[in-house]
Amino acid sequence: MDLELMTGVNLHVLPTTQFQITRLMVTFTTKHDGQNAAARNLLANVLSTSSAKYPTQTALARHLATLYGATMGAYVSRLSKAHVMRFKSSFINDEIAGEALFPKVLALLQEIIFNPLLVKESFDSETVALQQTNVVNTLRSWDDDKQFYALRQVEELYYQHDAAMKVPGTGTADQVAAVTMADLVATYQSMLANDQIDIYVVGKIDEEAVKEAVLALPWQPRAKQVIPARYVAGKQPVRKQEEVQPVAQTKFDQTYNLPIYFGDDLYYAALVMNGILGGTPYSLLFTNVREKASLAYYASTSLRPFNGHLVLQTGIETQNLAQVRELVQTQIDLLQAGEFSAETLKMVQATLINQHQANLDRSNARLEQLILRNTAHVAANPHFEADIMAVTKEQVVAVAKQLSLQTEYVLVGGKADD
Repeated sequence: MDLELMTGVNLHVLPTTQFQITRLMVTFTTKHDGQNAAARNLLANVLSTSSAKYPTQTALARHLATLYGATMGAYVSRLSKAHVMRFKSSFINDEIAGEALFPKVLALLQEIIFNPLLVKESFDSETVALQQTNVVNTLRSWDDDKQFYALRQVEELYYQHDAAMKVPGTGTADQVAAVTMADLVATYQSMLANDQIDIYVVGKIDEEAVKEAVLALPWQPRAKQVIPARYVAGKQPVRKQEEVQPVAQTKFDQTYNLPIYFGDDLYYAALVMNGILGGTPYSLLFTNVREKASLAYYASTSLRPFNGHLVLQTGIETQNLAQVRELVQTQIDLLQAGEFSAETLKMVQATLINQHQANLDRSNARLEQLILRNTAHVAANPHFEADIMAVTKEQVVAVAKQLSLQTEYVLVGGKADD
């Protein structure tokens, strides 16, 4: 079921008897402008840890325990140019609980979203201060994961020409630290009044009962958000950056422009191409760079099918940098020349199908698929396996030839003052 409850408020229900867990998510979406991410990230943490009825995390946790261990949380993400605040809950099916849990969980979600802990029309200052410290510390701690740090740097380099897209969906630690109470209140009011709202439910539920319960919440119609589902950067001059830090392992990351998006005719060919290049254990990078040449601790690629690019990541020894750079380019040349076996193609196709089948057995993955389809305005594909198997060598080569190097970031192990 996909239903517009009112202008700007939509309900998406996937009834299934496959899972013992029901997933409920409410998303608030607006345009990511680079300035709103930090306040929305902090707001998500404030709202999900307290409310007027449950003013502390302990009180909230105790109530969740009465709902047979239901979970409730909120976080933010960025998808193309959309900034999304997600309120997410999971709970056991009614027949296992022996009572109707969905209305109770929905009531708690309503409490968290619409009835926050306020003092004179401002959020509770102690709660805000605590969550602001927690979020800032979390964002700063991410820099300790150098693989993740390098990934953020190479993608920031990719968005160098776009000030808004350079800012991650979480905002930066400094931006979160600078959020004021007035910022937070204004962000909350804007979210309730203007954001596009999508309610997702996956599980063993009755569609009409869900619709009736959801309609009872105090939603208000709002102007429809027009946010492109695709980010088109276009080809830019190649940008390279090198940074020195006292790390044991050098990171060599690249991005490649690849203007093939989720739902495009060549999307499945792009999935297979990525699998052959670096996205599976049968890939050229894994086989030739990591295993045969023993030049990388890891070497992989991943698609960004809403942003039109591919990311390549490796962890290497510093002295091997030039050799790895050359060998990586060789793998791309081989792919573009069609120098890969029919057996490799079949093994990658089988791996992608196995991954897809595994996701069908996970309710959380089914929920994410539902969100992606709705975001991209692409209908569900019941023929995924057939479409993957139909990908030809010629299509893979045609996709590979569209790869164009855009950025390169190297985090070199050594002393910063060298």
